[in-house]
Amino acid sequence: MTLDDNATIADALAVAREHEAVKRAIDAASVFGVWGKCRPSTYALREGDRVEIYRALQADPKVARRRKADNNRTR
Repeated sequence: MTLDDNATIADALAVAREHEAVKRAIDAASVFGVWGKCRPSTYALREGDRVEIYRALQADPKVARRRKADNNRTR
C-alpha cells in the first residue's frame, strides 16, 4: 500500500483496517513489528518496510509437535 512520507505503523494499520480480514487480525493482535523485530506503533516506516501482525499462540509449538509424534507412533 502507499502511505505518506513519515508514516508510522499506526498509520499503516489505520489504512489496512479498511479490509475486513486484516481488521480482525489487527484487533486480535497485541504486538506489531517490522521485518521480524517488535516495534511500537509510533515507529516511522521507511520505503519497503513490511509491517507484521503478531498474535498470541493458540498452542505451544513443542506440545503440538509432541502430540503429533505420539499420534504417528500409535499408527
